[in-house]
Amino acid sequence: MEIPVKNNYSGETVFALLANQAHAHRDSAAILAPGRRAFAYEGLLCLVNRTVSTLNGLGIGRSDRVATVVPNGPEAATVFLSVAAGATCAPLNPAYRAAEFEFYLQDLKPKALVISADLDSPARNLARSLGIAVIELRPSPDSPAGVSTLEVPAPASAIATFAEPSDIALVLHTSGTTSRPKIVPLTQSSLWQSAENIRRSLELGPADRALNIMPLFHVHGLIGCLLSSIASGASVVCTPGFEAPRFFDWFLEFRPTWYTAVPTMHQAILKQSRRYPNAVSRSRLHFIRSCSSALPPQVMGALEEVFRVPVVEAYGMTEASHQMTCNPLPPAVRKPGSVGIPTGIEVGIMDEAGKLLNREQTGEIVIRGASVTRGYDNHPEANRDAFVDGWFRTGDLGHQDRDGYLFISGRTKEMINRGGEKISPREIDEALMDHPAVAAAVAFALPDPRLGEDVAAAVVLAENARVNDADLRNFLATRLADFKVPREIVFASEIPKGPTGKPQRIGLAGRLNLGVPGEPAAARAKADAVYLAPRTELEQQLALLWKKFLRLDRVSIQDNYFELGGDSSTAALLFAQIEKLTGRSLPLATLLNAPTIETLAAVIQCERYESPWECLVAIKPSGSKPPLFCVHGVGGNVLSYYGLVRYIDPDQPLYGIQAVGLSGKRPRRNLNVEQMAEIYLGEIRVFQPSGPYYLAGSSFGGLVAYEIARQLTALGEQVAFVGLFDTRGPGYPKLLSTTTKWQRFWDRNRMRFELHWENFVVTPPGERLTYLQVKTHRFSHATRHNLRQRKNGIRNAVKQRIDRMFWPDSVRSANAAGRWAARDYTAKPDDSFAVTLFRASNQPRGIVADPTLGWGPIASNLEIYETPGHHGALVYEPRSRVLARQLTEALEKARARIVSQDERDYAETTP
Repeated sequence: MEIPVKNNYSGETVFALLANQAHAHRDSAAILAPGRRAFAYEGLLCLVNRTVSTLNGLGIGRSDRVATVVPNGPEAATVFLSVAAGATCAPLNPAYRAAEFEFYLQDLKPKALVISADLDSPARNLARSLGIAVIELRPSPDSPAGVSTLEVPAPASAIATFAEPSDIALVLHTSGTTSRPKIVPLTQSSLWQSAENIRRSLELGPADRALNIMPLFHVHGLIGCLLSSIASGASVVCTPGFEAPRFFDWFLEFRPTWYTAVPTMHQAILKQSRRYPNAVSRSRLHFIRSCSSALPPQVMGALEEVFRVPVVEAYGMTEASHQMTCNPLPPAVRKPGSVGIPTGIEVGIMDEAGKLLNREQTGEIVIRGASVTRGYDNHPEANRDAFVDGWFRTGDLGHQDRDGYLFISGRTKEMINRGGEKISPREIDEALMDHPAVAAAVAFALPDPRLGEDVAAAVVLAENARVNDADLRNFLATRLADFKVPREIVFASEIPKGPTGKPQRIGLAGRLNLGVPGEPAAARAKADAVYLAPRTELEQQLALLWKKFLRLDRVSIQDNYFELGGDSSTAALLFAQIEKLTGRSLPLATLLNAPTIETLAAVIQCERYESPWECLVAIKPSGSKPPLFCVHGVGGNVLSYYGLVRYIDPDQPLYGIQAVGLSGKRPRRNLNVEQMAEIYLGEIRVFQPSGPYYLAGSSFGGLVAYEIARQLTALGEQVAFVGLFDTRGPGYPKLLSTTTKWQRFWDRNRMRFELHWENFVVTPPGERLTYLQVKTHRFSHATRHNLRQRKNGIRNAVKQRIDRMFWPDSVRSANAAGRWAARDYTAKPDDSFAVTLFRASNQPRGIVADPTLGWGPIASNLEIYETPGHHGALVYEPRSRVLARQLTEALEKARARIVSQDERDYAETTP
């Protein structure tokens, strides 16, 4: 197809932007991608022309919405340019779940959905069910980057008709963190103007090359990187998305002159930069850009020190077609902490009454200009609130200094109102970042019954850093007023972020399960969600049980049990009542796959609960890293490990191994540790045929995990990690010989008493009765069971060891079975794998002190983490946060050891 002649386009449109550069730089590279040939401007323009012609032949033209579901990469870029040139593009995140796709497709009402042919997504069937035409996109891997074809029935021939400046080019949804997401329509002219503003402010030209790591379903990646590069005649590298280790591979391969990212990505890049000194030294960067959320001055300084180029911070939002202000490049003045000066639009500061304020006065930031949206789609109430005398209210607070530089102090909805005292969370972020042990931090509002709100913060520690919350509060007390020092500091493996990498302050207290004592924070977060009443008699009965045990006034059938504050103790009571009600005995692990009333009712109504595994339970199946297998404790179930999911590395899959017989596939049996390990190993190897293997276990489960590792190495398999959550070695603890018989009896049971007492104290007041019910229920059942055994004539057992009398014949006696198996187990030393012990800080008194808990003579390669809490309580809130962070760190070390070993093995075998 010939390149369109110049008189086929006109005005400020996406097509005009591309065509201008295609005529000026026909053979220059426009789109690049890892493993693909460069796509020149001439070919790109022809592809856009062909795609628009195809859409026109299908009856899709100007102002018709076309939703796109295409993974990040060159095809996502070319599809956006093609659809936006002749229609209205509505890019959607490919990672959305079915419910999210259903909402967005119903809200957008697109005429067609363009979806990658090789993408397994619920969007395809949902679109068909909604009467939306589905167009499959077939990439061409052997062609230049971004070349693809639309698989459609042969349409009638059509001459491409391109959009006009006033037509809508792009529609995106707001984040919806505080309300229902709203549609933001952006015109052709707005996109053209924004791309030109960015090109001028960054001084981009044909010699530049951008490395895009931002998602191409968000305005930052689409306009801030892709369209601004096209407007400059430059080239853009379209990666599959942000991956910190691969960033430097792309960095070396493509030698970009700039890249743009959100602060969390910059921090990850900084962390990896020490491993890639060669790539950093060969950098061809002219500058680095940051946008979409506040860049801490400490991160800006570190970036400039490592890459030796200026870092410019910009300010953008979807409603403004992205960029509004930007710090200028040298030799002009850049001001750390500022988002720069206006770029092509007007910026003002307004008070609550709608009056514009003078410079150096703080108020709400307002904007107006050619790149600003005309208003939200079908949302008159939001438009009335958002526009005042032609100015758009951004919802951000800030001020301009005498030179016109804009400083942002926070979001109006993110401000913390502590008893009437307004606190900017960004101020606390920056103060925390001054501590050398802190790699990232985000402050947020914490519900408080007396003050309304108090201050809390989530912190990610630097590599190998050790600091506690008291140390950080003392540090902040020297920098902030007392009322600004966080009441609670939570340690996390990463800051919770949205799909575009922006930290999410609003609702963070609920996601971290923090809030008013006695009221589950996640339950409060559900209060405003859509309520779906029970529809069947079984759902009504389950709803009554959930309300009783979770102490809630109302439960939707789609509410998640764990998000409502449920745990394994409450689940034991719940399932006991379900068994009485329905006659169905289900394993507690059923809740992991059916965590709502709706899904649980469906499982109960099935004639038989079927799982593909007997012992293997998927707790967190998603993630690209090797799976971690966690063995059950003495109770046999693995529900307690769910507490780690919220805080562990998001990319880490987690599987539990429950006791034999709990699934109902075969009778329950009393097994020793070696027999358990053999059975569990069989299922693990079917799921993962070869190593390296990653294993862990809490208390008794650690013994079984160790034995599985030993049997794996005997089979010639590689074990990378064995984690023991306060697991005592065989024969430990040893009682002090100076104690009396009654002292030894008390010392043996003191640990259990202290554990239950501490758990009772930290349990919210409203849930303490439930906790006592669980414990008394277990005690009373064990007592009745033992009395029945004695009544039936088992008198000869009195002469045997007392534990023989409690040998279990039901699942409720699993604790005694596990303790008996542990006492019979002799762990054989094995130097072929490393062992990591997560030792509880509160150990029982009256025993021989051993920091290795008896593992010293057995595991020569032993690493120890000290975790706050008592034995058996490490996997539960609030201690699971610390354990998850330590576990993530230990797993990362284990993976690094495997990589180093592979490199050594390769070097030894290579001539």
